[in-house]
Amino acid sequence: MTGASSSADAGERIALSDRLLVEWVATAKPGDPFPEPWSHSHAPLRSIVRQLVGLGIIAQPAADASVAEIARVSTAAAKLWLDAHPPQQRPGEWRDIIGRPGRPANGGPASGRST
Repeated sequence: MTGASSSADAGERIALSDRLLVEWVATAKPGDPFPEPWSHSHAPLRSIVRQLVGLGIIAQPAADASVAEIARVSTAAAKLWLDAHPPQQRPGEWRDIIGRPGRPANGGPASGRST
């Protein structure tokens, strides 16, 4: 298995849900529960690998690749991809919707009272 190239490698933006999946793959430990919606899949690992291949994070694994090999390659590739693609906040992104520590969502008053 080797890295793959795709629109994700070309610097195009990917969906927030895809980025969160790549972040999960980069930091997951053995035994961690699969993230939603992949956790609801009949074959979550296969679904996650298919998504990573579709994003160009990894190449299609060999048919005889072990789960450990796929996990090792996927984790390393996800970390490399995240290093090359730091998060960029976009207008309307979830951080704007839920607010930030010490700052209310959508620029409202911090105390919750109107002035």
